[in-house]
Amino acid sequence: MEIAAAAAIRRRSIIALISSLAVGSMALAMIGPLVSVVLDRGGFSATTIGLNAAMPAVALVALVFSLPAIVRKIGAAFAMYAGLAIWAAAVLLMPVQSGPGAWLVLRFFLSIGFCFHWVMGEAWVNAAATDRNRGRVIGAYVMFATLGAAAGPAVLSLTGFTGMLPFAVVAAIVATAALPLLAMPKISSPTMPRGTKSLADMARKAPVAMATGLVAGFCDIILFSLFPVYGVRIGLSVDATMALLVAFLIGTAVTQLPLGWFAERVSSRLLLTVCALIVIVAAMILPYLTSSMAALVFVMFLWGGAQIGFYTLGLVELGSKFGPSDLVGANSIFSLMYGTGAFAGPLTAGMVMDFWGASGLTATVAAASGVLLLLSAAIALARSPSWTGR
Repeated sequence: MEIAAAAAIRRRSIIALISSLAVGSMALAMIGPLVSVVLDRGGFSATTIGLNAAMPAVALVALVFSLPAIVRKIGAAFAMYAGLAIWAAAVLLMPVQSGPGAWLVLRFFLSIGFCFHWVMGEAWVNAAATDRNRGRVIGAYVMFATLGAAAGPAVLSLTGFTGMLPFAVVAAIVATAALPLLAMPKISSPTMPRGTKSLADMARKAPVAMATGLVAGFCDIILFSLFPVYGVRIGLSVDATMALLVAFLIGTAVTQLPLGWFAERVSSRLLLTVCALIVIVAAMILPYLTSSMAALVFVMFLWGGAQIGFYTLGLVELGSKFGPSDLVGANSIFSLMYGTGAFAGPLTAGMVMDFWGASGLTATVAAASGVLLLLSAAIALARSPSWTGR
């Protein structure tokens, strides 16, 4: 009876956390294009807009070292509520402020609030899962977060980019993300490690998971930011290019739950190898399929599922390596790696495309996936008893 009750509490907690994170993903997917368009219409330079867009990565760097002390003082649940409050307040202040400096500061605090919600919520989902259902739980989380992110731009298209309305809608969505948390059972939450030394130890304990987070961020933002440019440069129409991005997003959403199910039954490293190979092959053959839209859509669907699979499998690996008391710290490092990759990916791919042409995008993604593949294989060999002689 007690086991059934504990399982029900875990299930309710997981549903509440995933619901909150999915709503937060919708708001995040709205704020990026909203801020960029408003700044562009205000006559600000591309450098200023780019610097503003880099604030989430800066916030992650700042937060990863301060989060342990903050969470120990105020608790995990209150940290999530505080993050949502900071996020909503910064969004509402944006349309009443002027000047790039003010928007830079507001974007930083907005990102701090988002990171509180994201890092704590993601780690809590992982901690609430068990070894028996972790793959499905993480797969469901990534699926619903992706669907939330896909819905964000659709909502933004209804609000437009002018005046207070779009900012008010984003703030309302952020506030809505707190509602599922109110219904969450009062259970013990993950705790934080003490000091940066333990954070570094966590990174060393799960190098493949951390590298997976880095490559996931690197490749994801390349696709979302530069694929429209790539599509046009290889001769596709804008409409066709957008259709391929939709196929990519559908692939990311519908494949993560089955991928998580497989991760409970076979090695997550094996699945990571398969996903990396799919991304490499898809990136390499895509330029040769431009005569068949059906083939392009199919390849982009597989590419999306495999590439977002990096993130899903990275979280599954974290959950298998760390207990609840360490998951928030481990997830902080994982999120930092993702943010670092997200910052470096578009810059790297953009430079390679300038040097090599449109194929630079696919080559960059394939190369990053290849590095992840080789790293995973090297670590597996290094830790093999037959290799070490133990």
